[in-house]
Amino acid sequence: MTFARRAVTAAKSTIAMAATLGVATRRPDMALRYASRFLTDRERPVELAWKGFKLTARGCDWPALQEVLIENEYGALVPALTAKPAPFVADLGANIGTFALFSFSVAPGAIVHSYEPAAATYGILAETQARNGGYRWTTHHGAAWREDGSITFQSGAASTAGRVDASGNETAPAFSLATILGHCGGAIDVAKIDIEGAEEALVAGRESEIARIGTLVIELHPGRCDCAAVTRTLRASFGTLHRIPGRRSAKPLLLATRLPVASALPVYTDEGL
Repeated sequence: MTFARRAVTAAKSTIAMAATLGVATRRPDMALRYASRFLTDRERPVELAWKGFKLTARGCDWPALQEVLIENEYGALVPALTAKPAPFVADLGANIGTFALFSFSVAPGAIVHSYEPAAATYGILAETQARNGGYRWTTHHGAAWREDGSITFQSGAASTAGRVDASGNETAPAFSLATILGHCGGAIDVAKIDIEGAEEALVAGRESEIARIGTLVIELHPGRCDCAAVTRTLRASFGTLHRIPGRRSAKPLLLATRLPVASALPVYTDEGL
């Protein structure tokens, strides 16, 4: 592809990004600034707004903005988030805080604990938390893992693409599921687990801890862990698992809940794992 064609393609993508983000945020001026920065400096933060919330995002955070705030990837969690006036929410793999903002948008009384290991991304998360005072939101610099301690991981080009790697470029505190439950008062009403292949270490064989979670969504990462071990543990506690359809990503996003499930959600099988 020639330079001219690449420039035209980039310009079209920038216009499409600005238009989509502008509709979602109702701030086309901010959206255009973000899209422009996406082209020129993907590590430089830009201030945005969404449904009355203030947030900060870099170009490398675009997948989190797109999937959570624009495409409503976690919409199936609304019944669980609104079942109680003040649900405890565990946001594991919080990135810049888009899931927490989504949770507060449907459950303003939620008590959210967000966990993010990447230092630079955690800085953005903490800044967004500070810019939205009045909500019960605690951020933790660290990763969800098999045991308490520390973990080494490799950051990715997109802020959503880091993964556990003993030869990685960052080390962060690690929190076991038991510790995370303790942070949430002993039980979690809603958990979001998107931890780039560490789900086996966190979930598999932890039936006693999983029993204290009312509803969870979890993204599986085939090839990075034993996904079947994860689903066995979840089925032992929840029974049927459901797959959230219509995602941009091919990675399975599963819903496990003790509440009634919308009939439109397909039952998940382990075929292909």
